Amino acid sequence: MARILKIDFTKTGKNDGCLCDKCGQYITNIWTVRYNGGVDVHFGMDCFDKMLKASKLNDYGMKLMKKTLKSIERHQRGFEAEKKLTEETDKGYQMEQRHFDYEKPRYWCGKPWEEYHDWMLTEWWPARFKEDQENVDRFSKINFAE
Repeated sequence: MARILKIDFTKTGKNDGCLCDKCGQYITNIWTVRYNGGVDVHFGMDCFDKMLKASKLNDYGMKLMKKTLKSIERHQRGFEAEKKLTEETDKGYQMEQRHFDYEKPRYWCGKPWEEYHDWMLTEWWPARFKEDQENVDRFSKINFAE
């Protein structure tokens, strides 16, 4: 029985992809699924969808899984984008600096970008990944095909 322990999403460049473990096609949008027993399988988008359909999740379960997958993808893309930001390109930090209210100042207003950026990478994004993992854990009793 194959139970999913973890799901990760990676979008790579043209030369950094890998082969889908299911069909052998070269893929750059990679869903990596860790099953119980420590087995990691890399799926392309189509093969991943087929694996989900084979799980026989009911409509509600499929809706929850798709919502979880969108969240995983959005958070992973955001984290990768965050790593490339500079003080000049970080719109979130710039917004924090512009919204100063003397009665209720925002925490990051006036603080250095390096501190803000480090916090985003080491605390904010990992908290999102933890939420995603908690949502994946909701499917721990579902049998998925490897």
